[in-house]
Amino acid sequence: MRIHKPIIASALLTIGVAILALGEVAYVGVASAQTTTCKVDDLRDATKVAVFEQTAQHQIGDVVFYETKWTRDWATSQGMLNIDHHVSKMEAVELGLCDKSDEVQEQFAQDLLNLYATNPAFNQGKLDRNPAQIAAIKKDDSVVKTTLRDKEKATEYCKIRHKVLQKYELMKPETETECVNWLVYGQATAPTPTPTPTR
Repeated sequence: MRIHKPIIASALLTIGVAILALGEVAYVGVASAQTTTCKVDDLRDATKVAVFEQTAQHQIGDVVFYETKWTRDWATSQGMLNIDHHVSKMEAVELGLCDKSDEVQEQFAQDLLNLYATNPAFNQGKLDRNPAQIAAIKKDDSVVKTTLRDKEKATEYCKIRHKVLQKYELMKPETETECVNWLVYGQATAPTPTPTPTR
């Protein structure tokens, strides 16, 4: 009996939606044909409140201004900001988060060390990308690329990122130095300085 590809795709989509509705995502290893179920929890309301509480604020009269992380913009309401991760859930899953206990996965999802408020353009530019993938973005004027090209910001970003990776004992796709190099120079190693000609 022949089964048409559209029917298979529809069935897989239905299964995927059903899994997501349960708040879990199944990751299937093609080589081993094994399925690992990993909890993907949304941010709790209390966590969202805490993220905005740790965001730099400045008040003028009755108006509270929130300083966005990394881009250093100012927003006049929490609704103008997105909450983002230094290590995204998707990347964490790829680096071994699903092998941890449910309690550890929940702690990761709500960890304020890994969370920050930023502007939507930065969040949409970064998505689930790691530093090497950020460097590979083709738009050279991408907000996330131009922002993290600053070495001071890149160094701080990578320091936090690697604290998160170490805290949850996740596989490290790059060293902290390579992280900075990817963001600043677009490659894993810093370029060799051109020697100054001597007379």
